[in-house]
Formats: sequence, structure tokens, C-alpha cells
Amino acid sequence: RAKSILRKAPSDLGDLSNLSLELEKEERQLLQKIEYFAGVVEDAKESLHPNIIATYLLDLAGDFNLFYQKHRIIDAPAGKKELRLALTKTVSNILKQGLYLLGIEAPERM
Repeated sequence: RAKSILRKAPSDLGDLSNLSLELEKEERQLLQKIEYFAGVVEDAKESLHPNIIATYLLDLAGDFNLFYQKHRIIDAPAGKKELRLALTKTVSNILKQGLYLLGIEAPERM
């Protein structure tokens, strides 16, 4: 879903540096989950348990799905649109990186 949204989005995606907006619950959850990625990878590396990454990716995908169901992304109000596109892009990149670490190629389309 994230890749599909990004294909439809304008090329000038927002970034996560402007968080002065009031965030919805699901946006905050995604930001918190995104923040944990590096630590999850480090934990998996130190413990030699790749399932830690797999569990994290499953949780992240679930959080993104909830966010996607509840909120408009491409046609969101001004300000929110940029934030939501940036969240979508970041989630997509993390899912791709995480799957790569597990030896799985992420499909461009489903």
C-alpha cells in the first residue's frame, strides 16, 4: 500500500523535520515505531535472533495499515499531506531495509 500511495503522490514529498503540527494518535504511533528501528536491528544483531526484526516489521506494517485506514494521505489537508507522505515514505523504506536484512526482496507491486 505504501508503494502504491507513493506512486500516486507528487514528487515533492515532505519530510519529518516539521513536526509542529498536532499529531493524530496513529501518526504518533508510527513515529515512535520508526524511532525504534535502529535499536531493533542492533538488538537482533547482538542476540543473533532475526525474528526480532521480523516481529518489528509485522508490527510496523500493522500500525501503518491502521494509519492508512483512518486517515487520508494524498488528499489530506495542507500541512498534514506532507507529513503523511513523509511517514509513508519512511515506513516503506524501513520495511524494505528490514526485509533486506532478513534476506527477502521487497516487491515493488503486489
